[in-house]
Amino acid sequence: MPNENCDTNLVIVHLGELVLKGGNRGWFEDKLINGLRANLQGLRVSSISSQSGRTVIEFAEYYAVQSLKNRLSRVFGVATFAPAVCAAPNLADIEKAVFSCLGDRQFSTFAVRARRIDKRLPFSSQEVNERIGAFVRSYASALVNLDNPELTIGIEILSDRAYICMDKFKGAGGLPVGVSGRVAGLISGGIDSPVAAWRMMKRGCLLDFIHFHSAPFTDSASQEKVTELVEILQKWQCGRGRLSMVPFGDIQRKIVTVVPEKYRVIIYRRFMVRMASMIARDWGCESLITGEALGQVASQTLSNMATVNSAAAMPILRPLVGMDKQEIVDSAKEIGTYDLSILPHQDCCQFFEPRHPATRTTAEELQKVEEGLDIESLMKEGLTTVR
Repeated sequence: MPNENCDTNLVIVHLGELVLKGGNRGWFEDKLINGLRANLQGLRVSSISSQSGRTVIEFAEYYAVQSLKNRLSRVFGVATFAPAVCAAPNLADIEKAVFSCLGDRQFSTFAVRARRIDKRLPFSSQEVNERIGAFVRSYASALVNLDNPELTIGIEILSDRAYICMDKFKGAGGLPVGVSGRVAGLISGGIDSPVAAWRMMKRGCLLDFIHFHSAPFTDSASQEKVTELVEILQKWQCGRGRLSMVPFGDIQRKIVTVVPEKYRVIIYRRFMVRMASMIARDWGCESLITGEALGQVASQTLSNMATVNSAAAMPILRPLVGMDKQEIVDSAKEIGTYDLSILPHQDCCQFFEPRHPATRTTAEELQKVEEGLDIESLMKEGLTTVR
């Protein structure tokens, strides 16, 4: 079990998918370093550098591992990270560094995992494993267990230095935020849409947010709730996204007077993606994101999704489309939005909601239904009061 109750001034970050990026890898690493700097803002960082496939963070003073973990675990592109100490790349100094790291740790089994990055060094990885293993076995009266050790001693030996790590933490994985472009997430106060936004952040997208609310027919609770949800999500991208609130209640009221009940939910969504496309384009976004999952509710069918797509001026991505509800709930708990999402609120899609929505529609069918609506006028009316 990693020890979080100590201080360090050096952290080794191992990359996830970035190691597969070939000729573009340097650009991806630069984006990752920018993300690390942003998440470590306020701390005295001496340097962040790429060294032979790893990123090394050096601090000007010691910080609690727990506080660093809280920050670094939210940086996409990081597979694992570990507090470390640095030693000269020779067996004697590595042994001394291991001794200083062991301190008063209590463990009965251990493993040494050495990697000699520079193959010109006059000893092999196996020689390091054997020498350090013999030392630890003698020092701590512990047994070697390569399959399930209580303590794993990681040693990475470069040409001019060696890094020793004993506590490795899991990172967020994925790709650094921003490498895949900018997108706009349609966010409600429910469980699904925040998870959809988070999953796109993990794929390297910078998220802006658009919320449709039913004021003046509902109170401000949904807007306040969404603002809090976005604040949680912003921690995963260093607060770089924007949030726009779009009043939708008057548009819904007019839709109700013209559109047959079974089509209303789909018409609502078509209006939303039309308006969201305009906002997103002004922001420089390349796609819309929604929290729809196939078959989760009656209106979320393939044909209905296609009907909604036809009204949008840009692609609509649905990262939850193949997930079941429990998987989505588990993700919401992981990212910290679940407890807030389950609080009651008045959602605009539930307002004026039909009892039996259509499950199979076509774009042509809905276009005929929309002939009774002044689409441009309604959209203009809604967008003039966006905040």
